[in-house]
Amino acid sequence: VLSDRQNPIKLMQASHVLFISSAIVLLFSNNVVASDFSKKALLLVSAIFTGFAWSYIAPSRLAALARLVPADKLHGASVLFNLLIMIGFGVAPIMIAFTREAWQWNGVFGLVIAFFTLSSILALRLNVILKKETVHYVIIEEIRESFRYLKGNRLVTQALLVAIITYTILGPVQVILPRFATEVLHLSHIDRGYFLGVMALALISGGLLCMTLLKKIHQGTAIFSALSCIGIAFMLLSTSQQFYTATIFLFLSGLTGGVVVSLVVAILQVNTDDWVRGRIMSMYTISSQIIPALSGLMAGFLLELIPIQQSIFIIGVLLLLMAIASLFTMDKLKAYP
Repeated sequence: VLSDRQNPIKLMQASHVLFISSAIVLLFSNNVVASDFSKKALLLVSAIFTGFAWSYIAPSRLAALARLVPADKLHGASVLFNLLIMIGFGVAPIMIAFTREAWQWNGVFGLVIAFFTLSSILALRLNVILKKETVHYVIIEEIRESFRYLKGNRLVTQALLVAIITYTILGPVQVILPRFATEVLHLSHIDRGYFLGVMALALISGGLLCMTLLKKIHQGTAIFSALSCIGIAFMLLSTSQQFYTATIFLFLSGLTGGVVVSLVVAILQVNTDDWVRGRIMSMYTISSQIIPALSGLMAGFLLELIPIQQSIFIIGVLLLLMAIASLFTMDKLKAYP
């Protein structure tokens, strides 16, 4: 709601302050605090700061992008924006590993502070103008209004549902794949890191593929084809016994996942009205946080009942079935040019 009521640039800056505060708390805990209880308490405080910051910065950045970029360039800008996010997710673990190796955790926290300080300085020159005629109601009424908007805009609703389906893959990736790499592929600690890093590289490649072929593909067809490929790739991954074949199938699932997410974000941006954009993009952000957590929890329960490879196969089948069901029910998204 705040992303529609307030200037999204100011919300971004407030989120930067919270991220910096979170890193400062961790830096203080790492160097000054001796008690384990106090360290845990400060870790909780840092997590709360980070949670609030992430909850606000993600939708506010998307709301700001739509106000900074001309309408005819918004689709391509949204794909590029999502690509930069995926590059960040892919590069961040590598930077953290090297920084920690050189300067321990103090270096990691210092790096976080430096990057968000730089982001705040760069954002100082940005400004957007909110439409004065927008009428605001109590928060609960504005939330209801956003759901009424979704009910009347089937394309945006279907794009959100596809995003939810796509994000179900992230939970099993985080929960099952580390055990798959260790117990089935018998990889060393280093090789396991390389194997799991393939997903980040694949997501980035999916975003690059979208940018390259953006004007040459039918987006609805591309989304449902890629969504089906995610499930098929997971099913094939479950049969892999060798590092190289497993890497190929993992890369394929990440590549197609990157294509789906990049196109869905762009469709949401282009087809959502400005007065409700912050709330709709907040729903997208919430789905990217909650759905992986829930699917990861379900994947953990599944691992307690059946072997790893069967778990991966079942997840692949479920993803494929959801893709097929979506293809026959999401007519607006399927027809999107």
